[in-house]
This record gives sequence, structure tokens and C-alpha cells, in this order.
Amino acid sequence: MVFDDSLIGQTVVLRSCGEYVGVVLRVSRSPARVVVRVTEVVQAASSDPDGRYFLRGHRPGEQLSVGFTSCRELAGEARGMTYLDALESRREEIRGRLAVPPQRSEDYARDVRMVARVDRQIAAEQTRLRALRLRGGATASAVT
Repeated sequence: MVFDDSLIGQTVVLRSCGEYVGVVLRVSRSPARVVVRVTEVVQAASSDPDGRYFLRGHRPGEQLSVGFTSCRELAGEARGMTYLDALESRREEIRGRLAVPPQRSEDYARDVRMVARVDRQIAAEQTRLRALRLRGGATASAVT
């Protein structure tokens, strides 16, 4: 992928606190940055692999400034979803791990904490969507 002005308007996949599909708005050579508007969520951020801290994901419509190394070309169709759907998918993935006997009790405790955190994120996102609908009468797809 060549990082110059020809990239503007192209659809890319980026990894920045999750995985997203977006459209390139600006390219800066110094520092080497790309400004992207998120169009779809592939995988929402929830925590680091060890479960030590919690990350905030990005929603469609947000603009991100990321380094060139965080972007790659879109290969095939994106399997994008709303931010809420991505959080619910993450919660089910963690709950699946809880169904299997853990190797260590620390792993089980970490996963229980992660499910609770994702549940809080889901509740916050549902509240945000309800407030947006009440305020402007927007549909769920328009505000996610």
C-alpha cells in the first residue's frame, strides 16, 4: 500500500483499540499519519489480552488519526457490525471461555471481571442509543 494522497477516499482496515473499517480522509507524511473515518466495527476493543485494563472502542462516524503501520488494504468484504453488536459478540466469546474448566483460577477470575466490564459497556451504549433516539428520533443504524 502506497501512503500518499492517492489513498484519500479508499477503504482500509485499521487496528487501533479494536479492528475497524474506514475511509481515508487525509494522509500526512510527517508525521506518518492517516486520518480515517470509521464506517464499520469488525472487533470492538474491550481489554488487553491479560485483562489488566479496559480499552474504549470506536464507533462508526468517529475520526481516528493512526500511524501507517495500523492500516492495511481491505481484502474482500468486511464483516462489519455496530459497536453494540461487537461488544455483545465479545461478551459471548468470553462467556464461552468460562464454560471450559480453567487451567488457573486467575484466568477464571479475569474472565469473570471482563464479562462484567463488557456488560457495563453494553449498558452504557444502550443508554447512549436510547438518548440519541429520544433527542432526535434517529434510528439505531443512523446513530451506531
